[in-house]
Parts: sequence; structure tokens; C-alpha cells
Amino acid sequence: MKKYEELPLIELYSGESQTIDLYLKTNTGVAISAEGKTILFYAFDYINRTSSPTLTVQGSVETLTSGKSFARVILSAADTKKLLGKYIYQVNLSDSDGVVEVLQGILIAHRSAAV
Repeated sequence: MKKYEELPLIELYSGESQTIDLYLKTNTGVAISAEGKTILFYAFDYINRTSSPTLTVQGSVETLTSGKSFARVILSAADTKKLLGKYIYQVNLSDSDGVVEVLQGILIAHRSAAV
């Protein structure tokens, strides 16, 4: 398992859908290709980080015309309705050889007036 630098802060509203595009890089700023990798997105309670994930979503790999790839995660309104408060989000990139790259960041879910 390889661990890279933290991902950017994500802020969203509980009960609203959100598309998250993540351009991945190492802790020295070198781009990580997501091409050919399986992407899983997790949200863990910030306080109880060792608990089971509150949310697990399969991501996809998207490729720009320049050939660079990135991870896309689409959270539905039903997914984000489960979230309120501060979380650690984690993106696992798995290749066909079983090597898993782990990237983490902070996710804050605000209360929505519509929820």
C-alpha cells in the first residue's frame, strides 16, 4: 500500500448530489495516472477514524484530451443525505497487480435547508 499527499478539502450539503473530480499527485507533486485502476471512495467519521466507512462509492477514471487521467466520484443525494459534519475521505486506487494507492482528505457536510 502506498500513501500519498492529502487531497483537497471537499465541502458539500447533505442531501444534494455532488460530482467530485480529483487530479491525483504524489507528495512531491508528480501526477499519478488513474488509467486502468479501480477507484473506491470512502468517508470515515472524523472522530472515530477506525470505524467502518459511513459511505462507500465506486469511482470512475476519466481521461482528458491531453491524455491525463483523473478520478471522478459521483455522490447521489441519497449518498450525501447520510453525511453531516466532518469526515476523512479516502480514495483507494487499485491496479491489476493488487497494488493499492491510498489518498486522504477532509470532507465537510453542511446541513441543507432542503433536508
